[in-house]
Amino acid sequence: MRNAFRDPFSRYLIVFLIILAIVLTVTGRQAAEPNPTIPEQPPNIEALDVTKDRYGHCYLKTEGAGYKVGKGQQYDIECIVSDTSGQLFYEWSHDDGELSGEGSLAVWTAPDRSAMVTVVVAVSDIAGHVVSRNVTLDVVSCSACTFGRCTG
Repeated sequence: MRNAFRDPFSRYLIVFLIILAIVLTVTGRQAAEPNPTIPEQPPNIEALDVTKDRYGHCYLKTEGAGYKVGKGQQYDIECIVSDTSGQLFYEWSHDDGELSGEGSLAVWTAPDRSAMVTVVVAVSDIAGHVVSRNVTLDVVSCSACTFGRCTG
């Protein structure tokens, strides 16, 4: 092997073969990894569920397609998507209050005044399909008048 490195052509050939072996090994590993399937249909948002369970208050009522909520209270808003076989991306927006979180679950805090608020989620997939859904939240002027007194 030592004599092989003395000849410039042999040295070049050995280095070339080592580099080729590395490239083939890396390429083979990449080819063995599963490729994500590109969805043909856009994601389907089944619902935006608003809940209060984690926050220990009673200020939430379903009203038509939206909700009545208490001033300054926190709520979970979950985006329920069917057929989640591929990777999904969520982008949340709102026009009042505070909104945090990422993925399919956001935490929204109502403003300290009565207002009609819309929270929107846009869901996209790796194929570039985008769908959105919104929920309307009616922040009431008097929480105790609307919901009664919370117990416990």
